[in-house]
Amino acid sequence: LGLAGHKPLRKMHGRDFSPLLTGQAGEEPESAYLQSYTPTEQGQFASWRGVRTKRHTYARHEGRPWLLYDNESDPYQLENLVGRREHSDLQAQLDAMTTGWFERSQDAWVELADRPHR
Repeated sequence: LGLAGHKPLRKMHGRDFSPLLTGQAGEEPESAYLQSYTPTEQGQFASWRGVRTKRHTYARHEGRPWLLYDNESDPYQLENLVGRREHSDLQAQLDAMTTGWFERSQDAWVELADRPHR
């Protein structure tokens, strides 16, 4: 909405980062919350939640870690780092960040299994 020059409704959540996208100074977010409510078409993956930081992408299914990528050294996200001992502290940090987003957004972890796949 910010890029289009519109103000959000009062009941809408979030922050306007359009100044950052247009090269203006501003506070960068530490992370962005990632959510997938619909399982994949073939049913391989259930809904998931995660975070994207400037350097990493992390995602988990409801009860367990799923994906961890270092986007700087692996921009195509080919090497999943979840469960590797040398990344356990980072994984715990990103998992806590995901939990924080989950709680702040009052995410109920609803899976929209009845929605068509795209």
